[in-house]
Amino acid sequence: LLMKLSGIDGVMLNWYGQQGTNGDVANLLTNSNAIVNRTDDFGMKFGVVFEDRFAANIEQAKTNVRYLKDNYFNKPEYIRYGVGEDPLMFVFGPITFQQPTQWNQIVAEAGEPLTLLTLPYESNEAGQNADGEFQWIWEDETKDNHLQVLTDFLNNRAPGLSVVSGAA
Repeated sequence: LLMKLSGIDGVMLNWYGQQGTNGDVANLLTNSNAIVNRTDDFGMKFGVVFEDRFAANIEQAKTNVRYLKDNYFNKPEYIRYGVGEDPLMFVFGPITFQQPTQWNQIVAEAGEPLTLLTLPYESNEAGQNADGEFQWIWEDETKDNHLQVLTDFLNNRAPGLSVVSGAA
């Protein structure tokens, strides 16, 4: 309610999946589902930032995308983008799966086209599956330059991408 009253219309959940190597993956899924189950109550949208780094293998990554298909993508509150109104899915990386052929297998589990965004300068690793990139809050701590990193991405990288998103 506080988010909605503050003018926030939607959230992107840093999503670890149903299966993975993170020790608290079950608790994280329970918490993600609690947020998802309340978004409609407040007229909010939601999407996911898929964490591929905690999938131990391609089968776990595929299982996690199937979970999204069966439990999230079918909700009217899920953020969809573009002419095809495809589910929007950010990937925090790719980190574990860095070959387009791997992403071909992973995104096929969605059962429909996705609007897939990777971290800056990582879209080649997802190949034709990537529609663009999103900027994450990052800096070289020795330079305290997070605003410059964002500005450089928006000025230099974003114009050449089909879909771009910032972060706050």
